[in-house]
Amino acid sequence: MPEISIIIPVYNSEKYLDTCLNSLINQTFKDIEIICINDGSMDNSLNILEKYAQTDKRIIVINQENSGVAVARNKGLKTATGNYVMFCDSDDYYHPDMCKTMLNKLTKENVDTVMCSANVFSDFKSTRDLKMVQEHYNNKDDHLCSLNDWKNKLLLSNELWNKIFKKEIIDKYHICFPEKIWCDDRAFIMKYLACSDNVFVLKDRLYNYRLTPKSYCENVHNKKYKNFYDTIFAMQDVKRFFTQNELMEKNKYYFADKINFSLFAYYGTCDKAHKKDFILKHKELITDLEFDEDFLENYPVINSLKKKGWKNTLNLLEKKENLSLLETIFSIKNRDIHKIATICGIKLKLRNKTLIKEKQKQAFIEYKFKNLENSIFDKLSSMKEDFNTFTGLSSKSIQKQNEELFKGMIFNNLIQNKDWIKNKEFIPTKGAATYSFLYILLIILDKIQPENILEFGLGQTTKLTTQYAKFKNPNCFLQTIDNDENWINAMIAELPVSENINIIKRDLETFTLNNTKNDKYHNLQEVTKDTKYDLIIIDGPFGFNRTYPRTNILDLIPQNLAQDFVIILDDAERDGEQNTAKLIFEKLDENNIKYSKFYQHASKSQLIITSDKYKFISFY
Repeated sequence: MPEISIIIPVYNSEKYLDTCLNSLINQTFKDIEIICINDGSMDNSLNILEKYAQTDKRIIVINQENSGVAVARNKGLKTATGNYVMFCDSDDYYHPDMCKTMLNKLTKENVDTVMCSANVFSDFKSTRDLKMVQEHYNNKDDHLCSLNDWKNKLLLSNELWNKIFKKEIIDKYHICFPEKIWCDDRAFIMKYLACSDNVFVLKDRLYNYRLTPKSYCENVHNKKYKNFYDTIFAMQDVKRFFTQNELMEKNKYYFADKINFSLFAYYGTCDKAHKKDFILKHKELITDLEFDEDFLENYPVINSLKKKGWKNTLNLLEKKENLSLLETIFSIKNRDIHKIATICGIKLKLRNKTLIKEKQKQAFIEYKFKNLENSIFDKLSSMKEDFNTFTGLSSKSIQKQNEELFKGMIFNNLIQNKDWIKNKEFIPTKGAATYSFLYILLIILDKIQPENILEFGLGQTTKLTTQYAKFKNPNCFLQTIDNDENWINAMIAELPVSENINIIKRDLETFTLNNTKNDKYHNLQEVTKDTKYDLIIIDGPFGFNRTYPRTNILDLIPQNLAQDFVIILDDAERDGEQNTAKLIFEKLDENNIKYSKFYQHASKSQLIITSDKYKFISFY
């Protein structure tokens, strides 16, 4: 019995089949079987398969009339004798160490599946932006991910070929592919993840994904794509499976998110005559499910399906409103299968994938927003040379400014849909909080919903934190520290007032560290006492001329740090803040506190440090 069964559906793949098969038979891990299902190919594919089978006994060839990829995959599952199952498309190929690496990681980490990154390439002029597609299949780091939180399931792609599966789970729950439709892989992945406890994510690019004119991602968002009902059939199949195995209650939010995705991903391919029915069939899938109000607030289309008529949902999907004067200067509008960004009167038409991902996640905006960024960069590229000459900015500076513009667009679009943000007037500047800072803070507040917040430095971010504590989470305890009394008096008039919101003045004290003079807030322990903070925002005191600025955080570790936490350090591009960051890492290490860190770069940089539970924030 082999350790791994690799299943390959084959249809008219003679051009690429040699490359695919050679990559498999030459794997450094040899204990495999290669199950090739010829799905009625009309070219020389079957002869190629049989030739390879004669020289390598690990290759099993199954020949069937053309029945579709799902039928082929199901036949492969029935044939497979391995303890683990992997998939490969016949026009793609494996890295030589893919099987070995995936299996080793699965057994070492004792997880139910492993997902690797993929290398994306094309042999023709693709209609897709390769950078966008590549970003989609890039995992930023190696990490273990619990699937008990439904949101973590959203971080896994719907593809089969970058994962390894346990055959015992497939057999125990009789997991199979819905046949005769597209989206069969999404249904399989959803069912498998619902039966799994954890996954390990690898950043290594072990799979080589070739874009061809017939590739799914080349066609699925195309107006000519007419199989728009397939997404409904796939979700119906998933619902039957969840219901039969009593998995729906645990996975209903995961299911609803995929309904949301299904609507936005395929609505644009649906012709006018079927749009009403398309919406109503999605509504039927969630009619018997109950969701809390916080979830519905972040998923306006699901909320509309549950509480309002199909026409209201239609309007949300199409967003047919006129532009005001302000919106002609700065706005983002959804238009059928595209998103129209208006900047200073210039309209940029962005592809549907970005629209899907933004709306799918809303506040849980996925790790895919880089796709929108790349689209904007592409649209502005023709202007770049003249702009560079005119301003004298370096290409790196231009990129940072574009990143800031991108985050500003997203932030302003998001806050319009947040009822708890009553005051939507933010004035970010490089001397204060920037859009990139406000953006990541909004994501953290909306998704983590901290209970105890400590904020060093009063400013634009305080407009967010105070509204969150007042209107979003009245149980939150917020303490904001600043040393400038005049500044506090000027700002406090713009902020909401509540018993759980405390704006506190603390004088600065000067201290010496490594023979350098630095400032920090005096006697902070009187304020923090024994509070355990799950969010600490470090944007004060001023530290541009200090070697070790903003070091109050060091006095809070570990006694004032909650078990699960997020720390944000602004101005992380400066030398002083980088010195302080090193001290933070050392203090966390000394206290055996596990953490993840990542940087966000725009006109300024932010360092975000999280406990393992909250490291999904890095995907934003």
